[in-house]
Amino acid sequence: MKFLDEAYVKSSLVISSLFLTGHELLKNSIIDKLKAFICNNPKLTEDGRLIHIENAEYKKLKSKKHVKFKNESNEYYSCCEWYKDNSIISNAELDILQDIIKHRNRIAHYQPEFILDDNINLDIELLYKIQSLLTKIQKYWFLEFEVPANPVFDNVIISEDEATTPVISLMNYLIYMATNEMEKLKSLDIKTNNSF
Repeated sequence: MKFLDEAYVKSSLVISSLFLTGHELLKNSIIDKLKAFICNNPKLTEDGRLIHIENAEYKKLKSKKHVKFKNESNEYYSCCEWYKDNSIISNAELDILQDIIKHRNRIAHYQPEFILDDNINLDIELLYKIQSLLTKIQKYWFLEFEVPANPVFDNVIISEDEATTPVISLMNYLIYMATNEMEKLKSLDIKTNNSF
């Protein structure tokens, strides 16, 4: 009964939090970068946030129904499919995004199950897949749009391996913390097998 193990419960809660945070970073990257690209109509709010006023093209995109995503219209799902339709991610990566979304929803809405039920575990591999997809999407926008549009990068060659963004750095830090939690459990002889 894993809920009786204090170290397990603490690590499970930490990794759950890291997963939810990583997912939000990925979701925001998927939506915000695309919205900025399509709408191209930035506005500064009174509280200093930069937002993009939705145009007709973006409204049409986000109202699309999705076979892979329960036939619902959803801004996040629409944006995910746009990336696939534009060959930025593959069909397999779109399937991984579905798995990430399902796991995120289960963590967010049924967290006690992960502590109380020995048969329900956190999927650490999906956290690494969040990192991979987030990195891919961030690098795409940085290399394809931000670098060419910024005169600071004139006559500078940046390889894909060298490219990074603050969001990528933050995600890498979350992975570092999750790995440390996994190592703590291994040192306590708690079996993890890359899932909790």
